[in-house]
Order: sequence, then C-alpha cells, then structure tokens
Amino acid sequence: LSASSLARQALAEEGIMLAGHRSRLVTPQLVREAELVVVMERHHFDDIITCYPTARDKVFLLGIFTPQEDGRGIADPVGGTLMHYRQCRDTIKAALPGLMKFLDVLA
Repeated sequence: LSASSLARQALAEEGIMLAGHRSRLVTPQLVREAELVVVMERHHFDDIITCYPTARDKVFLLGIFTPQEDGRGIADPVGGTLMHYRQCRDTIKAALPGLMKFLDVLA
C-alpha cells in the first residue's frame, strides 16, 4: 500500500516526500535477512516474535529509543486526523537520535 494522504501531508511539512513509498508484508526471508527489525506497535513486536522466535534478539520497538519511553510502542495513526499523524511523526522524530546511537553501538 502507498502512504495515506494524511501521512504524506504530515511528512511534507517536514520536507519529507513519500511519493514512492510502499508498505510490504513481513516474510520469513525478510526477517531472516534483516540485521535489525524496528517496529512501531507492541502487537507488531509480539507477532514477529511469535512467528519468528529466532529473530527475538533483533526485533525492537521504535518507542524504546524515545526520551519518554514507556514500552507501549508508537500508535499507528491510521484512521485518525492530521493531528494524530503529526503526533506520530513527532514521536518517530524524537526516537531517531536514540536509534542512531544504538546503530552506532552495533557497528
């Protein structure tokens, strides 16, 4: 699926264009070949661990990298308003410095 118009609008406000973005299904090959799997929502984390238990050590919630980490994950704004998409965008943006530090440690 392509990004929704609200997702595109919220990100365009930050100068990010999603014109060519497409979501894709998680497959055994994708999980096997990934060095790291970062998900937004807790149920995504739980589903991947259930389906691919050997991937446990490389699956992380993006929300753990935010300064106010609470373990719940980042809610998908699908079905919400532009405000929900902006909140999601801002939470993801807040997580990026922590994720980058984590990636530096792994390198």
